[in-house]
Amino acid sequence: MKPVPRTLITVLAVLLFPLAAAAGFRAELEQLLGGDRPDGVVFEIATGDAGALEWALPRTDEAIRKLRAKWPDLEIVIVSHGKEQFALTRDSVGKKEVKKQVLDLVSKDKVSVHVCGAFASMNNVSEDAFPDHINVSAHGPEQIKDYQSLGYRLIRLSKDD
Repeated sequence: MKPVPRTLITVLAVLLFPLAAAAGFRAELEQLLGGDRPDGVVFEIATGDAGALEWALPRTDEAIRKLRAKWPDLEIVIVSHGKEQFALTRDSVGKKEVKKQVLDLVSKDKVSVHVCGAFASMNNVSEDAFPDHINVSAHGPEQIKDYQSLGYRLIRLSKDD
């Protein structure tokens, strides 16, 4: 039997990874829905794509609807700590729908939304640049760890979900 060429393995891994990531989000959500009620759920969005909230928020919203159908009072948070978080600043241009979706999640669905203050600072964006309904955490990944220590389940979103 001939060994499989390393380049073929690399190509297959690159082609199949997006499928695994997509199945990961859906599988994680379905596993969560099929199990016991968690203390809460934290959705993580962290990309290098400034427009990522345009595809991430509808997926998150759909997942929140499913979670709330089963557990109406479940605590749910979203932590954004990549370039996408800047679509939520007061001055971001052309992001009205994204801002409305986030405001609806906060006001109607009682979802807490956090952005990363450290990443904002590194990009010369002050905490004051975000509206009051957005929580500016000192450090996004640490905020996620804090929620996990409280028993929240983490669900990561990627574009391929």
